[in-house]
Amino acid sequence: MSSGPAQHAEFVRRATEILRASADGVTARDVRTQMESDMGLPPNALQAMREEVDAAIVEALKALHGEGAGGEADAEVAARLAGASGAAEAEALLKGVDDAAAAGGDGAWDEAACAPALRLVESGATSAAGAAVLLDARLAGRLAPFLAPTAPPRLASLAVRALTAASMHDGTTARLLADGCLPPLLARLPTAPDSLAILLVALLNNLADSDGNRLRLLTAGALSLLTHLVIDPAGSATLKEQCVNAAAAIGGQPDAEVSFPQLVGALCASRIPGTQREAVRSAAIMAARAELLPGLARVPGLVDSLRAAEGSRDAAAAAGAAEVLGALRPHL
Repeated sequence: MSSGPAQHAEFVRRATEILRASADGVTARDVRTQMESDMGLPPNALQAMREEVDAAIVEALKALHGEGAGGEADAEVAARLAGASGAAEAEALLKGVDDAAAAGGDGAWDEAACAPALRLVESGATSAAGAAVLLDARLAGRLAPFLAPTAPPRLASLAVRALTAASMHDGTTARLLADGCLPPLLARLPTAPDSLAILLVALLNNLADSDGNRLRLLTAGALSLLTHLVIDPAGSATLKEQCVNAAAAIGGQPDAEVSFPQLVGALCASRIPGTQREAVRSAAIMAARAELLPGLARVPGLVDSLRAAEGSRDAAAAAGAAEVLGALRPHL
């Protein structure tokens, strides 16, 4: 498949149509899959052009939300970051973010000053070269203040969008996790309004793209947080769907079409102690809701997996599994 301006314009057009017809929080993978279908291509045919497609998705998102400086300005930022002075340019962009964050440190956030600085960083992160120099300049740590529970949701959303743009390039997800992006993301998730939570969960989905990353997410407690969101009666259907997608990715089954409890059950049978322990913890969170117990008892494979976990060498996993089975027993 040829590349170039005409192909880019076609990708942007198709991505815009898909995003306009989709629910909030749709992931880049969802858009690529639908694009392949619309173009009559076999599954994963666009994987080799992932960077080009992802750049088109970001451009389409900005156009739909009426945000960003525009294609020409974005291209200018990307070109500066890719140039010989890219490291200095990245530092200058993030210095603007630092200054904006410092001004909001006392709780009086100046959104008019912060938002443009964050959008410029997002523009730079849409290219692989730009994301690389921004990561070298400690992108994750310098966006962390905007993810604090006291930061305005609009600014947190812009920071998450910048991190998401960076996560779309090969090799960057491991860098983001190694650089400490996960703790502030997870800390913000429980109190985030629905629209911000959808963005945060979609980013977790992007980060779960390798075995090492998935283990980091699990041991950091991501699955437990997703469980709380899924069983929250006040959560939107869109957020719950994104949580199921993210849990499937974290569980190494990104294309699985099963329920959230089934995903947890599959992980309860894992032979990796940390994975099993976190899955049992999620099962316990669900089992703590008495009204969910009859349904959980009927989930295919869940009880068998919990019985396997009950015999685990991991004492915490074994004890947790026994407790959940005890709660389920009257409904079996």
